[in-house]
Amino acid sequence: GGVFTKPLFGLEQYARFLGFSLVVAMISFVTFGLYRERLRPSVLENAFPVAKALGWTTVLMMAATFLFSVRVFSRVMVVLFFPVSVLLVTLGRTALIRLVASVRRRDLNLRRLALLGPEEAVEEVMGRFREHGSFGFDPFPMPAAGAAERTASDWARRLRVERVQEVLLFEDWPGDVAGLLLELRERSIPVRLVPSLRAVLPLRASIGEFMGWPAVNVGGETGRMRSPARRFGDLLAAAAIGLLWGGPFLVTAAVRALAGRGILEELPVYGYGGRPVTVRRVQGARRGAGPLRTLLDWYPALGHLAAGRLSLVGICPLSEDEYARCDAAYRRRPPEAPPGLLGPWVGNGWTLDRLQEWNRQYPQWWSPEGDLRIFWRTMFGWKRQSG
Repeated sequence: GGVFTKPLFGLEQYARFLGFSLVVAMISFVTFGLYRERLRPSVLENAFPVAKALGWTTVLMMAATFLFSVRVFSRVMVVLFFPVSVLLVTLGRTALIRLVASVRRRDLNLRRLALLGPEEAVEEVMGRFREHGSFGFDPFPMPAAGAAERTASDWARRLRVERVQEVLLFEDWPGDVAGLLLELRERSIPVRLVPSLRAVLPLRASIGEFMGWPAVNVGGETGRMRSPARRFGDLLAAAAIGLLWGGPFLVTAAVRALAGRGILEELPVYGYGGRPVTVRRVQGARRGAGPLRTLLDWYPALGHLAAGRLSLVGICPLSEDEYARCDAAYRRRPPEAPPGLLGPWVGNGWTLDRLQEWNRQYPQWWSPEGDLRIFWRTMFGWKRQSG
């Protein structure tokens, strides 16, 4: 009979199977970066990377069945290993992340972070900590008044007295920024330097060397968002939507024409760096109608999706009026990402402030796997995200 008809063996019979499985799984997790990526408390957001790594683990283990002759190390056992291991690892990983987040919320094991900068910038940082949590830090704002009157050595000694473990230093802090940087380097205190051009710099940029000087490369954000994987996915999406929504769109157009109502409207939407893209959509389309109706309303814009001016998943496409009402900081540094047809805003209850925050965060955390998660949640969980 098969493995299901065999009796249970002692643990020693499974030792080689379990040991080999553990080694291969750990190598897969390291290869796919599961030990270094930013941890997320959601079961769904953990399931995708875990399943990808364990999928390769299962393939390698299946190949290894030709090398082992242990009775319990059969191909059936390997096939059963995949769903069971994905379930257990995902739940265990999620529970551990939530436990760590719970410990941090109780202000245990926090890293003391000094904030040195203009008062309005420091207050903005403190507001974000209050809104989003501590992120493992104990923020400690230090007053900017009288900063220029004290030497860099005085400030460094004071930071030592305050038991500061890390410093967030704004370049436009009124004190001696260059001198303090040198003092902190000598004392091995880590520093995060926020440039004075922060209002126009992208959130992600690389620093390197050019002609013997440190130089920040600020041109990589748009190129990262135009990756071949994203373009290929958008082309497939354009073809699939064109086939699936072609019939409903023709019916909608015919009904509107017979009723004497307009069919299409043309409007600019704002994407890559605040540059407008003029698109067509069904007249009277509104945000919050759900993913299926949204794809129908934006069916006339499939040409822009295929051309790369729009994306299946991206930042929320803001109208000209909405963009004009965005805050000044958003307009000075608009996100370098394409407007998307789908996103969590297809549900009701999204204010303009909430849309701006989403648009800012989307390019910062973008990844192909992230787009898949957003698409899944939008299509099948959009009602839970409304409000």
